[in-house]
Amino acid sequence: MADFELMHFQEGHLLSATALSEAIGWPHRQSDWKMLLAFSTGVVAKRNGQVAGTALRSDFGPDLASIHMVIASPDARGRGLGRALMTSLLGATDRNIRLVSTRSGRPLYEKLGFQDVARLVQHQGTLTAAPEAIGAQDAQPRDLDSIRRLESQSYGGDRSALIEWLAENGELAVMRSRSDVTGFAGCRRFGRGYVIGPVVAQDVQDTKTLIAHHLKGLVGQFVRLDIVRNVDLTPWLADAGLFMTNQSPVMERGTIPAAPDRMAVFSQGLG
Repeated sequence: MADFELMHFQEGHLLSATALSEAIGWPHRQSDWKMLLAFSTGVVAKRNGQVAGTALRSDFGPDLASIHMVIASPDARGRGLGRALMTSLLGATDRNIRLVSTRSGRPLYEKLGFQDVARLVQHQGTLTAAPEAIGAQDAQPRDLDSIRRLESQSYGGDRSALIEWLAENGELAVMRSRSDVTGFAGCRRFGRGYVIGPVVAQDVQDTKTLIAHHLKGLVGQFVRLDIVRNVDLTPWLADAGLFMTNQSPVMERGTIPAAPDRMAVFSQGLG
């Protein structure tokens, strides 16, 4: 680590961070990085004046945080950079921590006390057909309090600011029982096209209905979803052109209650 300098992640680092994620095949645009940074504190590592590593931490209330965008440039790996980035973020909080691990990062996270708790199943592709969507509705301003409550309960931390951002920059759909909101799903621009999530629903049928509500306007577009593993939507999504491409372990350090009604995440980074 002697040849790396760690510093606070600032907006001026966004262009270099985007180039770094592109170099390892991640789809994040600069605008995606900017959104993540708006909800995060972070650290960058520089070597010879160039950004060689990044890591972000997003705090959701006093008890829970997510660590994400942990990247070391290919020529900087094997030098202890990943550990230094993680230690910098972990040392600044006593919150319970959740992250989604890459295959190469998993041994480090295990050494730092993280344990597997779940899997995310990534589905993506060019949408060829929209499933029938009957039952979900576009969210109305009066629904936001209920959506904030459902999202925060499902995730286990305060997600109010994230839902407010999604309401302004994406789309929200809801399921109702009489006048009560019982589930919701978000949709927004990301990477090569669109991402659908989070999805909070009472059962798999409601999950499909909420997802289908967003899909009906996206035929011909590239779409991604990150589904919780125990919700088997793979055949249904494949019929629409969205194929399973990866499974990633969700790891946690600390005690975080499980959320059975969380069907798909906002993103792998923000959960």
